[in-house]
This record gives sequence, C-alpha cells and structure tokens, in this order.
Amino acid sequence: MKTKEINHKWICTDSDTKQYGRCISDRIFEFKQQGVEPAKINVDLYTQEQIESAINSYGYTQEREPKKGLQNIYELYGDDSEWIIAECIFESEI
Repeated sequence: MKTKEINHKWICTDSDTKQYGRCISDRIFEFKQQGVEPAKINVDLYTQEQIESAINSYGYTQEREPKKGLQNIYELYGDDSEWIIAECIFESEI
C-alpha cells in the first residue's frame, strides 16, 4: 500500500474491526472503525515522544538502532511509514 497512491480512497486496514483509513495529504490521515467516531490524524501535531510511545506499543521505533524487540518503522515500511504511524496513533487513542 503506497499512501501517496491512495488519493483519498478508503482502504480496509482491519476487516475484523471494520477499520478503514485514507490519506488526506502527506501527513494527514483519517481513520474510522465500527463503533468509533472517525478521526483525522495530523502526524505533525504529535511530538516525537508521543509518536514513539504510540508506535512502540506495536513493536516499532523511530530510532536508527532499535532496542531489542523493536523494529525501525522507516526501514520496515519506507514510504508507508507515515500511514503506519498515523494508524498506531489512531488505535492508541480509541
């Protein structure tokens, strides 16, 4: 999934929870899930510490030399990293 190719289309990210996401712009995403109000996530509005906390819960880190048990999100997802960060934030806030 290349977020730059999504172009505002809703993409199912988790069929079990009926969660969908879409890219609104480079660092702004919108997610919705059954039983939860849709939410816009602007990655620029979160501190590095908030982002790190949200992604650590899913086994990711922004650090170049990851701690044991964590993977560098940018190396793992490349162009899709911002999408994954926004999705982690959404899931941590619901």
